[in-house]
Amino acid sequence: MKHFNLGNVWGRVASVELKKSEGKGTPYIQIQVECPNDLHGNIKTYGRLWGQGKIDAFMDFHKKHPGSAFRFRGFFSQYDGEEGMRLSNYTFFEWAASEAKEFRATFILKGEVTGTESPRGEGKLLLHLVREGQNGHADTIEDFVVYTATAEELDGIEAGQIVEVKGVIRPKDREDYFGDTRSPIKPYLKELKILTETAEEAVTDPF
Repeated sequence: MKHFNLGNVWGRVASVELKKSEGKGTPYIQIQVECPNDLHGNIKTYGRLWGQGKIDAFMDFHKKHPGSAFRFRGFFSQYDGEEGMRLSNYTFFEWAASEAKEFRATFILKGEVTGTESPRGEGKLLLHLVREGQNGHADTIEDFVVYTATAEELDGIEAGQIVEVKGVIRPKDREDYFGDTRSPIKPYLKELKILTETAEEAVTDPF
C-alpha cells in the first residue's frame, strides 16, 4: 500500500518572494497565503512553487488580479524550528484561481505510525512516510507530527499500523468572543482511518 502525501491550501496571497535553492541555485518563489476562517481565525501558511514556467504564469496572473483567491495543491512538509518546535509548510506543484467561500490549509497523509504521545492532555501522532521516487528520482522519506485535541482520540492507535489521516492547520482552541486565541497553530487531525494493523500487512497498491 503506497504511502501518500497531499496538501491543499485555499486563500489569498499576502506576499511573494523570489529565492534560489542552496547549492544548485534553482529559482523558486515563496508564497505566504492568508486563510481567514470563521472557525479557526486568520491562519497564515507558506508554500514554495518551483519551475520557471509555473513561476512566470503565477506571477503574471497575480499581478493582473491582485486580491484574487487561489487554491494551491502540492505536498505537505514539516521541519524543525527553534526551541524544538515542529513547523509546517507546503511545496506547491499546482495553482488555480478559486471562488471558494471557506479558506483553509489542509493535509492528507498515508503512512506508518511510529508512536503516539500525550503532552499536556492532547494527542500527538508520529508518522513515517516513504514515497516512491518517480522518473529515476530517489524515494522521498518524511516524518510528521500531527495532533488531536485530546489524547483519547488516539486510543487504539499503535506503532506499526498503516493509517490515513486528514486534517487542517489551526489553533487548538477557537477564537473567543473578542476574536482572540492564544493557542499555537499546529496540524490537527479531523479524520483518521486504520488501513492495516501492521506494516507487514501493507502491499503495493496495483493502481
